[in-house]
Amino acid sequence: MKHHIRTIGSLLCAFSAAYLAGCAAPADPAAMVPAHASVCHKFNHSVGLSVTGGQNTNPMWTSQVSSEDFRQALEMSLQRSGVFSRVINNAGADYQLSVMLVRLKQPLAGFDMTVTAEVTWKLTTNSGRVVWEQTTNQSYTAKMGDAFAGVNRLRLANEGAIRESIRVGIERISELSL
Repeated sequence: MKHHIRTIGSLLCAFSAAYLAGCAAPADPAAMVPAHASVCHKFNHSVGLSVTGGQNTNPMWTSQVSSEDFRQALEMSLQRSGVFSRVINNAGADYQLSVMLVRLKQPLAGFDMTVTAEVTWKLTTNSGRVVWEQTTNQSYTAKMGDAFAGVNRLRLANEGAIRESIRVGIERISELSL
């Protein structure tokens, strides 16, 4: 009888720990769109996008940012900022913006979780000439008050780091003379 009680107790503890910890959720593209980017110049040109380097989230592990979610957030951000007149999804764009998520530096645990996104940006003309290329490193910290569960704080920190990267990328593109 004592063995069954211990087994049931162990199962309840494991279930409670899993419930409190939660499952890892992927980044939300809408949460990665900056509320505002300071745009110096707006260009009457179209841009095509490609985003690589992201990873899909494994619910049993840690929150990540997929390439597709990053691409959606970047597309929404470019449209909102108006830095380019159109964002199109074909090879006929005036410019091509290639973005690679090189690394998400994530903590293993903590009360305040800071994530740093290393992102490489490359803007080329439709003929392939490189107009601008730069690597950004942007960080964001999600605090204990932002979310109780660590997996949720990590997701918030991921989204914040990508949001800051997108803001900086758009601002730097808008400083160019195209």
